[in-house]
This record gives sequence, C-alpha cells and structure tokens, in this order.
Amino acid sequence: MCCKNTRTSCVSKAGVTIFGVLLALTALMPSAVAEPASPAELAAQRAANSGRLLFNDTFSEWQNDQPTAWVISDPEAVTKGAEAETGAALLSAKPVNSDFVDIRQNPNPALCLPGDVLIFEVDCYSDDAGSVEAVLRVNHSGDKRIITREAHPGGGWAKLRAVCPVPEAELSLVECRIRVIKGAETPVRLRSAQANIVPAIP
Repeated sequence: MCCKNTRTSCVSKAGVTIFGVLLALTALMPSAVAEPASPAELAAQRAANSGRLLFNDTFSEWQNDQPTAWVISDPEAVTKGAEAETGAALLSAKPVNSDFVDIRQNPNPALCLPGDVLIFEVDCYSDDAGSVEAVLRVNHSGDKRIITREAHPGGGWAKLRAVCPVPEAELSLVECRIRVIKGAETPVRLRSAQANIVPAIP
C-alpha cells in the first residue's frame, strides 16, 4: 500500500523506478550497444568455432516444428525425422507450395578473411539426381557476387560440396543454402550441413 492517494501516482513512481534501473544497467553494460567486433574478438571467435560457421549443423535442435538457426522458405515443406539404425536426427524436405524450398543460414562475413577458403558440405539422401543442391554465395565489393554449387547425383546418400575462395575485398554477405527442388518422388533427407573456414597460409 505505498500509494493511498491515486493510482496515477503509483504508476508514476513505478515508471521512475524502472527508468532508474534501466539507466543503471546501461551504465554497467556498455557492450550492449552493438559495435563491430575487434580483430582480436574475431580471431577468438574463429578459434572457438574451430573454423565452423553454422549453428545446429546436424539438425538436432528444433522449435515450433522448425530446425533452430535455419531459415526455411516454405516451413510446410520440412519435417523432423530420425535414422532408423542410429536414431540420429534428420531433416526431411519436399516442396509443397512452390517449385523449391530453400534451407539457409548466413554466417558472419567478418569471420572470413582474404585468402581463406570457404567449404560448405551437405550430407543428404535423394533417389533423384538434381533434386537437391548445396549452394554457397559470397557478396563483395558492392554488387559483386560469387556463387558455387553442387547437385546431388541421385541413388542414395552423398556429400555435396560447394567451395569458394574468399576474395581480396570486404564481404557483405555469406550465405549457405540447401535448395530442394520439386519433382522428386520421395523427400530429400538431410543429415548434416557444415560450413568451414580453411585459413589462408601465412
């Protein structure tokens, strides 16, 4: 019963208190303001990730029927599954509302240095040749882009690999995309998707 007079005075005091707390937290946490990472911080991130760029790269973590960290162009096209022998997680994909479904992540381009080599590998199953592609896209120097890809040969499990050397220019985008194309009789199954940095040799 801190305020006997009016409800307005209680709300006002509460607002002042909350504002004061927020100011104190802001003063204690200056790093909360978004700033570009320093070269030392980026080097530490590269080392901590052991060159790996993607989160949830085995599709083992899901939320609301979607694999966490991945952007799905057609959410209805993907479902969670598991390997019969090992129980390991799988992502099954079959386009529903469009001619293809894209499953992608955009790693931090600042982690990629000139002279590095980016390697995007997708371990997947398909009965039909060309039904799924691993696509690696790098944007640099304004509107320039490099796109490399590899398509599934069909007939079972295969590791698709897209490779791209990092150019001597500032990158604005790195995109790792799995494109599943409509037309296959059975769903494509994804076991893992990993992007790695092979550092430049000094």
